[in-house]
Amino acid sequence: MKKKFLSGGLIFSLFFGINAYSKQANGGGAGETQSPIKSYKLQTQMVSANKFDQNLREVDGSVAVVSGKKLQELQIHSIAELTKAIPGLILENYSSAGALYTSVRGISNTDYFNPALVVYIDGIPQDPEFLSQELLNVKRVELLRGPQGTIWGQNAQSGVLNIITNPITSNTPRANASTSIGTLSTNTMLSTATPLLKDWLYIGADLGYYHQSGQITQKSTGEKLDTSDSLLGNVSLAFAPKNSGFEALFKYSLSDLNDHHNGFYLTDEEIKTLGRSKGFYNPNFFRPYFKRNAQTYALKLGYNFGISNLSNVFSYQDRSNRLDQLIGSVKEARETTTDELRLVSRYQNGAYSIFGAYFQHIAHDFPDKTSLVKTIDKDTFAIYGEGKSPEFWGFDMTLGARYSLDISKAHSLGMEKNNMILKPAFKDNNSSHIFTPKIAIGYNLGEDVRLYALYQNGYRAGGFDFITADKIKPEYTQNAELGVHSELFSSKLSLNAALYYIYITDKQVSLPSPAGFSIQNAGTIDSLGLELALHSRPIESLVVSFGGNFGHSRYVKGAIKGKDTRKNKTLLLAPDVSLNANIDWNFATINGAKFFANLNGRFYSKTYFDDENKLFQDPYGIFDLSLRLQAKNGLSINVYAQNLFNQKYKTWIQNFPIPPTASIQGSFIGQLRNIGASLNYNF
Repeated sequence: MKKKFLSGGLIFSLFFGINAYSKQANGGGAGETQSPIKSYKLQTQMVSANKFDQNLREVDGSVAVVSGKKLQELQIHSIAELTKAIPGLILENYSSAGALYTSVRGISNTDYFNPALVVYIDGIPQDPEFLSQELLNVKRVELLRGPQGTIWGQNAQSGVLNIITNPITSNTPRANASTSIGTLSTNTMLSTATPLLKDWLYIGADLGYYHQSGQITQKSTGEKLDTSDSLLGNVSLAFAPKNSGFEALFKYSLSDLNDHHNGFYLTDEEIKTLGRSKGFYNPNFFRPYFKRNAQTYALKLGYNFGISNLSNVFSYQDRSNRLDQLIGSVKEARETTTDELRLVSRYQNGAYSIFGAYFQHIAHDFPDKTSLVKTIDKDTFAIYGEGKSPEFWGFDMTLGARYSLDISKAHSLGMEKNNMILKPAFKDNNSSHIFTPKIAIGYNLGEDVRLYALYQNGYRAGGFDFITADKIKPEYTQNAELGVHSELFSSKLSLNAALYYIYITDKQVSLPSPAGFSIQNAGTIDSLGLELALHSRPIESLVVSFGGNFGHSRYVKGAIKGKDTRKNKTLLLAPDVSLNANIDWNFATINGAKFFANLNGRFYSKTYFDDENKLFQDPYGIFDLSLRLQAKNGLSINVYAQNLFNQKYKTWIQNFPIPPTASIQGSFIGQLRNIGASLNYNF
């Protein structure tokens, strides 16, 4: 109860404090003397949370934005590394490079086949395996926090990670080359775009190679065990006649990953020495291996006629992977076909409307003859609409709704052992009808501050439990929040905050069984918290950023086989406090060349890795330091030290049984100190 009053008091103080600041920044009361304000300011943050570009201050919702320039400054090369820049976002491997637990606002997933966070790249939904993919030629990354079920649909339960790349439709050729060499990682990226026929036809291509050198040593040979190599690229062709309003873009992407980096469970003693020897579930120096190959084909069509834009995005993604682990080998093949038709209209009075239809088909096969699961097929059909009213006395209202029909089909061969059925064989289908409404009320407090109240729903699709053959209900999420977006003192200070409450029914949880992990609907959870994002440019040469998530996520009830054993337990991967801070200082300029020092830090409070709250990582903090040179000719050089103090921390913990009754604890560890230098050139 104290936390609720504290959070409410904080947001109340923010609203009324910002009101005072806004009046001061815009001239204050009569007779007040204003000191001159210099022209330097923060960069305006643009987002596409509503599937069209708009100023962050116009959005009724909590959105974190990271520019491509900031990604480069912080040496962020993959989606998993975005946690360095976005508070409250947690992405952790729990078995392989393709299997990640995600957590936003304390809402996490327990099944990587059915994530709670979805990823889009240029409007194309990504396979859950690609939560771990590298980033190429990124313009900006947006994290839309909280359920986004109205516009974005299924599995946007805790949020949407929306990645926008740099466009290729410019008559000015561009190219970029970058390379980074560190003690733990090396990467190289090339990007180019040029017109084939000015004002008509354009082409672009990106290529990236990423290598993890490893930090775990085999004691007997000195060999680094946890290495990884990733190669990815794409080519795009755009037909966009000038002043026609029409654009067609075709994009082909390829990704190939060979990974030993993830999947190493270490004992506490092995964590101390970073050395691996025979023992702990590893009598023959077993080396986990994960191979993934994927291809994506996408066609985007758009026509702009006055105030409206009609667009269609079609994509086909073909992914195959193989995982070798201690308990055996698993092969998967997944094909995803998606099509979305959308009409967006923006009116001169500030109102907008969005109408769309969405279809997705997923064919998930397990071709290995030893696999117990044969196929998982899913079809989703949806229609949605959203509209915002004109402003009236400073107020406006947004209403939206989405109807979705989800159909799952599954075929399992079952499992027997010692004449006991551990997994029943079955072939069945499961369907659900989901309605997700949205309502928001916004109030513009002058030109610099917007307050909003939001209620919206989301869901995570249902399916099957392959251990029991039971049907799994969808998780249904309700989210209510109060928020503020502000740009103050001639855009030298921005403050965005949201107080949220999330309530989820039919929570899908993972339970151990003799035949593996079982997924069941087993509880109700809630999450209450406060998000803050502060950006300031007090002087022209200094930019300071601070972000934080303060809250608590828990089981309201968690009935497992009729026993409420999880009531009031903290959710896994849901620390009560997560903080990010960054200082970027231009400490010298010589002959047009700018020299910067950058300090980046993040902190996490106690984090649990199981729903019983027995496995946990104590609070810890990580600091990164870099020195950067930016020359006038487009050249930049960055010398960096990541995890400066070599903090050892666990990203996942699991208990392994040792017959007949004992067990041993194994852990994954995060990246240790990585010292290196990078070179980037735009030409």
